[in-house]
Amino acid sequence: ILLLAPGSPAEASGMLVGDQLIACDSRRISQNWPLLSNEKDQMELHLFSKERMKTITLKSTDARWFSSRIISFNPDATPEQRNAYQHWSKQEFPV
Repeated sequence: ILLLAPGSPAEASGMLVGDQLIACDSRRISQNWPLLSNEKDQMELHLFSKERMKTITLKSTDARWFSSRIISFNPDATPEQRNAYQHWSKQEFPV
């Protein structure tokens, strides 16, 4: 976790900057994060926080916690990563 919005459900759950996400709804997170987290009302996250495993439940809200997103592109992205981006953004992967 690189950034948490103040007052967000993630912050309220006890998630901390520096935590490492391991699984979402008992499925390991790799390049599939957009597919696992897309349009869910609630998700159970498993993460390492301060060298301890922690499980939290996050519920979706209609609030926007960040006004914009910053996306950087890896020119060496695998086909799976490119497909995940296209699924999430509904746009072609930049060449």
